[in-house]
Amino acid sequence: MTLNVNLTQNTPPTEKFVLDITSVAWHEVSPKMRNSELRKALKALNIVNYTSEIKEVYFTFMVLPADVETWRDSKSSYSPQKKKLSLIAWLDYKKFAQASDKEAITMQAQTYLDTILTFPTIRGLKKNPFDHQKFYNDVKALFEKNQWIPTTISS
Repeated sequence: MTLNVNLTQNTPPTEKFVLDITSVAWHEVSPKMRNSELRKALKALNIVNYTSEIKEVYFTFMVLPADVETWRDSKSSYSPQKKKLSLIAWLDYKKFAQASDKEAITMQAQTYLDTILTFPTIRGLKKNPFDHQKFYNDVKALFEKNQWIPTTISS
């Protein structure tokens, strides 16, 4: 399912941002996946406000038992022509299977946040003018507001 979101009033209403969050999850854990909740919350943040280099983001959570033969590395790719960012991140199957629903969305939210920190290393994605740190901070604040991750206390 692809969600097309109109951009904020700072950009023309005809411009679209595509955000798709999916998962490849073992049948026993798939009911815990909260992709639609994450997608709904993240649509409030428009990545175009942080960079002109990305118009589409496709994020996939992988949650499979260790005995399923497949690669186990998180992956990312970027197409400058399409301005498309594709990300794949793994969640620990055993921990996710044993997690409560609250712990499960916390694992997903934290993994999404951790993946943002890898953006500066993605081949082809210009480091400037993308404000990775501001994007990270805004996503973190959004996840804290939704109580998906613990609130950071500033001193």
